Parts: sequence; structure tokens; C-alpha cells
Amino acid sequence: MIEQDNQIPEFDLTRFIRTLWKRKWLILGGTALVTLLAAAITLVLPKVYRSGGFFQLSGYTQRISVPEYKKSSSLFTSPIRFIRFAREKKLFQGEELQKLMGIYGDPDELAKAVSPIFSYSREDVRETGQGSPEVNYVLGTTIYAENHSADSARQTVYTLGLFLRDCILYRKLNDYVNNKYNEASSILRKIENMIIDANFNLDLQKRKKEELKLILGRYPDAGKYGSREIIPPGDAGYRYLSPVTQLVGVESTIADFKGALIVYQRDREKNLVDLEISTKAKEIVERNRFGEMAFLEIMSFADGFFKAKGLAQGFRQTAANQFYIEMEVYRTLFYEDMRFLSGPPFPAKVVRPWKRLIVVIAFFLSFFFFLFIAMASEWWQKNKKLITSRMESGDNRL
Repeated sequence: MIEQDNQIPEFDLTRFIRTLWKRKWLILGGTALVTLLAAAITLVLPKVYRSGGFFQLSGYTQRISVPEYKKSSSLFTSPIRFIRFAREKKLFQGEELQKLMGIYGDPDELAKAVSPIFSYSREDVRETGQGSPEVNYVLGTTIYAENHSADSARQTVYTLGLFLRDCILYRKLNDYVNNKYNEASSILRKIENMIIDANFNLDLQKRKKEELKLILGRYPDAGKYGSREIIPPGDAGYRYLSPVTQLVGVESTIADFKGALIVYQRDREKNLVDLEISTKAKEIVERNRFGEMAFLEIMSFADGFFKAKGLAQGFRQTAANQFYIEMEVYRTLFYEDMRFLSGPPFPAKVVRPWKRLIVVIAFFLSFFFFLFIAMASEWWQKNKKLITSRMESGDNRL
């Protein structure tokens, strides 16, 4: 009897099929009910659409280096900055803006939406031996976004592209105005030192001129023998020149210093203009949160500034020309080079939920679940009396 209890029962296929047939309505009905319920749930689940595009960053004349892109990424991955940008540009409003905040409230979500494409990948360097970090730059980025409507998904991609462009422009403008301010301040100090030195040397030469005139007054015949004198070599040879000859040299030196002072004064006035406009541009960038707003305000200020100053004087015209040449680089980069080359299209398909997959998984899971229930129910009915009698007799074996 004990040996029979310890034997493992063999699988009886006929009995298994008989059980399935007996419990067919439980298995089929339960499976059908759960499958239909899963299908109904997929109908009410919110649909998710996906859109994408390629946004060019580097053009023919200007390229965004890898360090520049990485510096701008700290701005781009700021959810607060992104939501403010979308609101101030009126790209999203009301309920759609709230949904956008829910999707991109995490910096990681913004980082995952954009994938940079470099001019040289690691595979390119490994296979061809070309490319290096020094010459590598960012060609552009692929941007993907998901939303609960096709139009919102496309608008999100468009907004992300504009936001990335604005962040890069802001970073480049910030670097430009700070470098321009520091450069103008440094050059201005150097020029002022050069003016001080030139004035000091000019004063020395004027004093020397007066002394030479006094010498000529005391020795009126000294100038007659200059052509017959032999001058020893060395730096001090000029001392043996006649006072008349030295006087001519001093006057020539004075003329040189006066000419240099004119150049220094002109450079000083030009750098004062550069310093004034770069100081104001620095204030504008620090006050504005976004690149395009700062760029337009700087250009507006510059137009009024140079108009008020007048361009009749050459150094002001030079400063104005140099400023507009430098700002044209940023205008070209922002409005012409950085743009969508492909997309963002209106998404034609729903990416989530995967209705068919959900229904298929629900079908198989429910089928095996109710099959287990059917087999467990059949086993219980067959062994219920035996288990009850053993429990009443105190035998715990099943």
C-alpha cells in the first residue's frame, strides 16, 4: 500500500482529453470572456502617435563642434526652460501644455528625444583611420516625440527642434558677448598704456629738442662740420653727430610719436565703442532667457546705437562694420543653417497601444489559466472524498 502511494502517476492522455471535453465551456467561455474584455480595454486606452525628423545644426560655413553641443545640452535638458519656451512662443497652450509638462518633466526624457549625429563616428575612425575629436563636429540631430494626437506629436518635434536651435544660439551669443567684452576691456587697457608711454617719450624728445637748440646757440659753428665727422660704431655713436643732425633726428622721432598717438587715439575710440556695445549686449543676454530674443534685442540696440553715434568718423564706421559682420555669422547660423531637413511629418500610424499583441497575450494567458482551473477542479472532485475521509481519520497523506 505504501509503495502504491509513493508511485508517480502516469499521464493518461485519454483521461486528459475527456477532462477537457467535460470542462470545455469553462475553458472556452472563460478564455473568450477575458479576450473580449482585453479587446474592449484596448479600445479605450489612449492612442500614442510618434513623429520624427532630422534637424541640421552645421551648415556650409558654420559648424557646431562637439564641445559646443555638449555645453548647450545643459540648457536643452532643462524641463522648466523647455516649458517656458513652448509657452512664450505660443506653440502649446492650455491642456496641451499641461500634457507636455507631464511628458517632459524629467531631463532624461528631453535627452532621449534628441540623438546627435557626428561627422565622424567611432566606426569611421576605426575603419578609415580618419577623424579626431579636434575636427569632429555635430552634423545634426534626429528628433522623435510621442503624443496622444497626431498633430501634437508633430508639433512636439517641431518645438523640440526650435528649442534646440535657440539653446545653441543662446550659448554661442553668451560666449561671444563675454569674449568680446573681455577682449575690448583688455585691448583698451593696453592702448591706454601705449598712449601713456608714447606721451612720455614724446615729452622726452621735445625736451631734447630744446636742449639741442640751446647747444646750437652756444656753438653756432657746430653745424658746419657735420659732413666731415667720423661716427664710431655702437649705440652711442649718435652722440658724436652735430647738434643740427641730432635735431633733425629728434624732430623726425617727434613726428613718429605724434603719428603713433593719432593711431592709438583712433584705436582707443574704436575700442570704447566696442566696449560700450559689448557691455550692453552682455546685459541683454543675461537678462533674456532665450537666444532669439537676445539676438533680436542686441540687433535693435546696435541699430539705434550706431545711428545715434553717427558714422561720419572712420573708426565708428569700422566698429559698426566689424560688429555687423560678426553678428551676420549668428544670423546665418540661426535662420538659415539650423533647420529641419526632413520632417516632422504627420504620423499615420499609432505606435501604442499594440492592440493585437495585447489581445493575443490575453487569449493565451486566459486559456492556460482556465485549463489549470479545469484540471484542478477535476482533480478535486475525484479526490475530495478520499481527502475528507483521511482528514477525519487523522491521516495527513494525500
